[in-house]
Amino acid sequence: MKNPAAQLALYAMIPAVVGGMAAWATRPVGDLPGGSTAMAEAGKSKPANGAPVAGKPGRVEPSPMAGALAEQRRYCERLRTADLAQMMEVLKEAGAMDDSIGRDLLESLIFGQMARTDPEAAMALVVAAGKSGSPLLQAWAAVDAAAALTWAEGCGADSESMMQEMVFSLVHDDVDAFVKILPRLKPDSMPDPAISSAFCLLGARNADEARQLLEALTNPWQQKVAASSLAEGWARRDATAAYAWAKSLTDPDQRESALRGVFRAWAETDPKGTAARLDELIEDPATTEIIWGDSPLRAVVRAWAAHDPKAAAAWLRTRSEEDDRISFQDLLTSEILPSREEWKATELADLIRRPGEKVVAEEGNGNSPYSYSTSGGGSDSEENSHRTMGQYGGYDSPLNGHAADPFDVATPSVRIADPAQAFDELARQPGDASRQHVLHEVAAQWAEKDPAGAMAKLRQTTDSWLKLGLINALSERARRTLDPQLAAEIAKAYPEDSTWYGGLAVTEIYTNLAKNDSAKADELLQGDLDAGTKAFIAYTLASRQATYDPRGALGWAAGQSDEKVRQQATQAAMENWAGADAYAASEWLAAQPAGPSREWAVFGLVHALRQTSPADALQWAATLTDPAWRESTQLNIVQNMVGSDLAGAKEFAAGLTLSEASRKELQSSIESAQKSSN
Repeated sequence: MKNPAAQLALYAMIPAVVGGMAAWATRPVGDLPGGSTAMAEAGKSKPANGAPVAGKPGRVEPSPMAGALAEQRRYCERLRTADLAQMMEVLKEAGAMDDSIGRDLLESLIFGQMARTDPEAAMALVVAAGKSGSPLLQAWAAVDAAAALTWAEGCGADSESMMQEMVFSLVHDDVDAFVKILPRLKPDSMPDPAISSAFCLLGARNADEARQLLEALTNPWQQKVAASSLAEGWARRDATAAYAWAKSLTDPDQRESALRGVFRAWAETDPKGTAARLDELIEDPATTEIIWGDSPLRAVVRAWAAHDPKAAAAWLRTRSEEDDRISFQDLLTSEILPSREEWKATELADLIRRPGEKVVAEEGNGNSPYSYSTSGGGSDSEENSHRTMGQYGGYDSPLNGHAADPFDVATPSVRIADPAQAFDELARQPGDASRQHVLHEVAAQWAEKDPAGAMAKLRQTTDSWLKLGLINALSERARRTLDPQLAAEIAKAYPEDSTWYGGLAVTEIYTNLAKNDSAKADELLQGDLDAGTKAFIAYTLASRQATYDPRGALGWAAGQSDEKVRQQATQAAMENWAGADAYAASEWLAAQPAGPSREWAVFGLVHALRQTSPADALQWAATLTDPAWRESTQLNIVQNMVGSDLAGAKEFAAGLTLSEASRKELQSSIESAQKSSN
């Protein structure tokens, strides 16, 4: 509709029609459109003088929607006869509207009317008012794309971004206008998504025209983007013809891109057949740089999984991830798992099971299920690491390949409706790696949904591999909720040969508690915890306070009644202070009287200096009064130097007074380092 007055009249009429519909929707029950009233109920007379029926409103309150629509209609009436200055006033009023939907609609009408009245003058007014000219430029392009492009080309430094926004708008609203100005567009003004969308539409509508436009492109990368999208759009209408055209292309990059586009479209109707044709693509990881849009592999898996997820997963297992550059984990969690709302745990194990997978007891690696390590993909820092027992679950699990945080219990990659039942079903399956990965996911959701039930199962389970998943899940919950009581219960459930790991897990909970809730941690120090756990808590509390008040941290440490707690806190406070300001820490320590607290402070200072300043560390170590402690500390400093500064280590070693055993140990370290360097 090119007539601006007619267009505004239409917009003015639409609110009236919708407003009438709103009034109809809010009429009293029983009222009829002709003004007559509904038939009286059987056995009751009609009220006289139009009095309202009991329980029914006597008059209709105006609908909020009707009021908003009436306001829009008034604005439209004003725009029909407004000049540019008056349109700017309406634009200003629109910007103050609370209703975002109504504001956007009104601004769209204003810019459209401006573009039809005098777009260049309107643009000057809009820019002078400090507003973005992009909406007006897009409205202008819909009226006269060539003129809008000419104006955008003269925008200097903003020219490229202005043209990009205009192209985006045209591709989605008026692709024919985009085609007309395409020969004038510079490569930088045509974003890849706009080219992709345009050629996909053109390919579906008129492949011959699209091919001619493709030949007119001069940028090699854009040719590949266009070829891929053209073929995809064309293949949705005539896959055989698009496939033949793609195979006929002589440029290898364009041929590859076009084939990928055909396969993406083909996968929607024949995923299994398309999967068999994927080998026609160039098997070179570098070719992933020449495609645009969703990969054909992803499209095949998505479409196939909608009908037969197990078959799709089995086929995907046969693909080389090095060639496809998309991992099994990624496609499993992004395409296969979402194909169903609910999965059985045993089905999940079947999906991820590799051909010939053996039970874990037969792997023969000699490692305990409870070996303690940071799971692959995590951070080394204590604050960010997610620790898991053994090699199953967490970042290592195929079920978590696409998750931003595999330990995010709020958004698991797949939800288990009844974790307790699922756990029992898995327990009856052979204990291979697939079962273990799914079992860990089930246990994680069970621990979140019913921690008491999961703990009860942990207490009664004797199989180490079944206990493993429950221990991981409950431990993660304890870490997240800072629940030391839960951690202590978990530690009791560890097998006899792995109790050390249980203690380590409890210690980690207390350490994190001290970092995140110092008041509660301080209360725990006054309780009946064992001395070792209290020492860990004190070490963390002192380290944290020393970051902003080192003298206060040392004073707090000196006031602790338990000797082991006092020692650990003193060492931690001094070590933290020296790491930030070794000079100030050394100056303070030099003024302290002799005694046990000074000895532990010296040890903390030495520990902080041994890497950055071993000479100073050795001088402070020499002040330790306990001969055995002094010697072991000096030995440790020099041994740490052997790998980074062998010559310095030999020089320091020559000046130390050591026992014969320590001298031999140090000499052995030096000789081993010399052999390695030769």
